[in-house]
Amino acid sequence: MKGLLPGGLAVAALCAAPSLAAGQVFDQGTIETRSFRNPDTAREAASHGHGIETEDIFGFTLGSDTEQKGALLLELENVAGFGSRDQSYSSVNSKLQVTYGVTDWFSASLGILGGYYYIKDRPPGFSVTDTGATVPTDYLYPQINNYRFAGIGGELRLNLLKRQDNVVGVTLHAEPSFRMADEVSGERGNGYGSENKLIIDRELVADRLFGAINVIYDFESFKAYDSPSTEKQSAFGLSGALTYQWAPGFFFGGEIRWLRAYDGMGLNTYQGQGVFLGPSMFWHFLDNAYLSAAFSWQVTGSVRDQASTINLVNFQRQQLKFKLVYEF
Repeated sequence: MKGLLPGGLAVAALCAAPSLAAGQVFDQGTIETRSFRNPDTAREAASHGHGIETEDIFGFTLGSDTEQKGALLLELENVAGFGSRDQSYSSVNSKLQVTYGVTDWFSASLGILGGYYYIKDRPPGFSVTDTGATVPTDYLYPQINNYRFAGIGGELRLNLLKRQDNVVGVTLHAEPSFRMADEVSGERGNGYGSENKLIIDRELVADRLFGAINVIYDFESFKAYDSPSTEKQSAFGLSGALTYQWAPGFFFGGEIRWLRAYDGMGLNTYQGQGVFLGPSMFWHFLDNAYLSAAFSWQVTGSVRDQASTINLVNFQRQQLKFKLVYEF
């Protein structure tokens, strides 16, 4: 037996040599799978293997995270409004866009806009014409009930501070648009505007509780085809939100928004204000797809020079937001 041992070792060495050689050829380091990068199941489920991304987890309020460099997303967003002062009113403004992560701190989007509008004055109601005759308001303002192509728009997001490396995350967000239909009335015309936000957010409890604050400044200019004048409006506001991850990839929370409406694009003449309150939901139902939804109810408001506890002149009574995102 002792005489056979060296020969056995030699045979074993010869058998092992090809394996060692193959290992040298094919072992290029650890294969970095999605599970390897994100051993925390909750983080993995939350966002395409990138960890929890906060951009859309709060509802109308936005989070500070931007897409990673090279990321490509298809997004469908719908914002519906219900309730107006003198009308039976509902509308849905839609945006279908492609978003690209230009760098780890800057992302850009381009999309098309559409809108559905159902507007009808509430009978009975009569108005006095220039000739002195009285006619039903339904005659003066016929019902609008159609879907319209509304223009083109996009988003630009610049991440100034990464929340993972700082006390808070900070992002500048702009949504410029060029419109062929007014987003409130559905009137045909030409206009432009931008919805802008300074976004601040923070992870309050690791992987569980998140909070965000947005400073809002919006402006728009629009001229209807049948109108001799151009309407210029702007808004300023603040919003705050909290959301909690109840299960891996599923968030539920709430938010509050305070908005002030002005004539003029530079917050020129105050017109009214409204306070909105409601819940939000976010669900990462696939590794590379998620949906977010939020409902917002105007709980109080005021109109300039009017005794009113609700502002249905500048804002709707209820708003609903629904967003579906797929990452390639």
